[in-house]
Amino acid sequence: MSLPLLDQDQSEVLCDPAMFELNWKSKREWRWLRVIWMVLWVVLTIFLTWRIKCLVLTCHHLILLYGD
Repeated sequence: MSLPLLDQDQSEVLCDPAMFELNWKSKREWRWLRVIWMVLWVVLTIFLTWRIKCLVLTCHHLILLYGD
């Protein structure tokens, strides 16, 4: 039984360490981008929650102060 033969170009792409390193670095960069995106999302969510809370408390205070 023999293995299917690959073209010379395909074997170079599959076995080329530079391509593997590029792919590995790309995956690592995507991981960092996802981490940064998640951190920004958490910070934005906390900030918006805090601002909405302040707005609600301010409205509540104004209603109590100037309520009918």
